[in-house]
Amino acid sequence: MKNTKKVLSLLMAIVMAFAFTGCSKDEKKENKVDVIVEEARVTADDFAKAFTAYDTEKMEEYLYGEDATEFLSELEEDFSELGASLVSETNGAISKEKADAYADKIVKKIFSCVKMEVGEGKPIGDKVEFSIKIQTPDFESIDMSELQNPDDEVMMKILGIDMNDPSGLKQIESLSSQQLMDRALDGMINWVIEKIEDVDTVEEDGEVVVEKINGNWKITEID
Repeated sequence: MKNTKKVLSLLMAIVMAFAFTGCSKDEKKENKVDVIVEEARVTADDFAKAFTAYDTEKMEEYLYGEDATEFLSELEEDFSELGASLVSETNGAISKEKADAYADKIVKKIFSCVKMEVGEGKPIGDKVEFSIKIQTPDFESIDMSELQNPDDEVMMKILGIDMNDPSGLKQIESLSSQQLMDRALDGMINWVIEKIEDVDTVEEDGEVVVEKINGNWKITEID
């Protein structure tokens, strides 16, 4: 009987040892996965901050490979044409340099209203796939009719002049045609920027894939 108890005790000890060893391995594996996801998340979060600040140089630091860098190229291309379109729409009344300055002001305002939120991370081999949500202003909801056919009141508002202020009207009369054009454009750009702040936002779902390249976590895919 004593021998039987000893054998049973030994078997129980062996079983418990294997059980604890199994738990330890599972925990270590789970902890390793958690560490990998959190390391990759730092890169995803930092990229999101650079994106909402429209810091293209910083964004480029986190991107690797054709798929990822193409995203940035397309983004820059979309906004690089804004200055040229302003020159075209004003029939060359403003210089390319001034138009680019206006475009930069608008782009910065747009991205100050943009949000990119990094969601859950899913490990896939040596990569981690994160879900993202991007909120942007709904430009289609901006009513541009006031600028397309401005009446006197709207025009004076754009110029920053009170219609009931005689000194303001005299000030307008003293401006040259170029000064008047510059003032009107400044007013229109500010009008558009104010509208951007007030419009609703639209939300899109996407994902980024973060991968360790040469010891550093990089974004290799953006969808």
